[in-house]
Amino acid sequence: MDTEKFYALNSYEKVEHLLKTSENLIPYFSTKEYQSYATFCIEACWNWLKNKEKDGEYLYNLLDDESEGLVSIQYSAKLDKDNNIWSCIIDAVAYTSRKAYEAEETRYFPEPIALVEDSIIEHFNDCLNQVGGNML
Repeated sequence: MDTEKFYALNSYEKVEHLLKTSENLIPYFSTKEYQSYATFCIEACWNWLKNKEKDGEYLYNLLDDESEGLVSIQYSAKLDKDNNIWSCIIDAVAYTSRKAYEAEETRYFPEPIALVEDSIIEHFNDCLNQVGGNML
């Protein structure tokens, strides 16, 4: 999706777009373990979006946990394709976490989440194109 179309969406639609697109990337991971954990994280985001299950902090912890966080897993990825897919997943989870925190009327966000804005779509699209996302 081009940047202008993304900016025109409401918050719910933006989260939905990032989650749907990320979900479509999961089968392209090189390992079943990556696929499984990415699915778990995206499902947690869907649960927040649809049912307000979990909260911003829970979603943030999916990113930042020292041993099992998405950022740590991405750091250990050996293949560029996996790394780019993780970037998309991380962007989607971070954006969803930000929206969850906002819905909770949180005044202060963890520093990485405080930096998340709609412009995340530019990084997301760059990584998506590196994976060959235009063919999805």
